[in-house]
Amino acid sequence: MAIFDAPIHANDMTYDRAVYQAKVPVVAVFWRRECPPCEQLDPVLNRLAREYAGKLLVVKLNVEDAPQAAQREQVRHLPTLLLVKDGRVVQRGEGAPTESALREWAAYLVGERSATPTQTLSGASVPLHATAQRTPPPPPRQPRPEPRAAHADGKPVVLTDATFADFISSGVALVDFWAEWCGPCHMIAPAIESLAREYAGRVKVGKLNVDENPRTPMQFQIRGIPTLIIFRNGQPVDRIVGVQSLPALRQRLDAVLAGVR
Repeated sequence: MAIFDAPIHANDMTYDRAVYQAKVPVVAVFWRRECPPCEQLDPVLNRLAREYAGKLLVVKLNVEDAPQAAQREQVRHLPTLLLVKDGRVVQRGEGAPTESALREWAAYLVGERSATPTQTLSGASVPLHATAQRTPPPPPRQPRPEPRAAHADGKPVVLTDATFADFISSGVALVDFWAEWCGPCHMIAPAIESLAREYAGRVKVGKLNVDENPRTPMQFQIRGIPTLIIFRNGQPVDRIVGVQSLPALRQRLDAVLAGVR
């Protein structure tokens, strides 16, 4: 089992696997950007993930990338915390709790404390619906005409060695080479989801698990993950290794669409 010493990021596609099917107890945190209580909680989550590495998993869910999970868990305020053990929620809290309270519950989850903690997981919070007040991002600039992507449903396509060649054969395609055990791969997953939505109809976005499909990574000499390769009509035109920000990924895609790369 992979050991994570930092919070991992999940979305609707990876929610159940990361939270309810984890082999260790989980502290799941629903959050969003521009949420002061969420930012207040971040250093505590980083410390817990580092100190309890291998015993406890800290999972962060941006509600913009996990709206279905937020609805399923009836999230109304941010941050919202779910403490999960053996696939069952054992405690829930709204708001940023004190570090002592969260540590008390973490010790209880991993079996270092037998008595149920008395401190509540509550604190300052913001309403979930405040996300609607955010200023929408500017529309992407119009590139020169490109062949229309075959997959325009706004979701990454799960690829295999058998389907890979056909997927990249025409138009512009972005492929994320990843693995389940790879922490940075989970960190970049929300950005890949966002790109699939934003560029639907112009760029095909796919994900290929390198453990389950070893032939294609060998063909393209993948040495580390996450690795993203942008293809035009079957040919690789750009390669991105490691975690990059969403704006940086947009810039690389726009350059390919504009014919700069």
